[in-house]
Amino acid sequence: MDETSATTTVELLISSLESQRITAAIEADIPTLDSLCHPRMVYTHTRGQRDSKRSLLEKIQSGFFNYLRIEHPETEIIVVGDTAVVIGHQTATIIIDSHSVELNNATTATWIHGDNRWQLLAFQPSPLPD
Repeated sequence: MDETSATTTVELLISSLESQRITAAIEADIPTLDSLCHPRMVYTHTRGQRDSKRSLLEKIQSGFFNYLRIEHPETEIIVVGDTAVVIGHQTATIIIDSHSVELNNATTATWIHGDNRWQLLAFQPSPLPD
């Protein structure tokens, strides 16, 4: 397999993993999220708060975060070695601690390959103007 084909294959895999992550967040599927997220993951939220893997999963499981809708089209997936960066746009409806919030963000998700699998290492949204 040439380098271009290998990169395209990884891009397709990462796109599929992003879809799985979003579905798992909406469904509060903690086992799937647990397997997709690296143990040292840092998840930054729109207003700058950060969660570790453990704290994010606890907040989703407890209902503190209740993702009602997430649309996350990817603009570009950049693969360099064992790292993939997903550039995209996200709109979402989420209940945060009983308050409904609409999100409109540019996003960056960083995936790394290790132990024969890809896992999310970091997520960073940036609010877009209305």
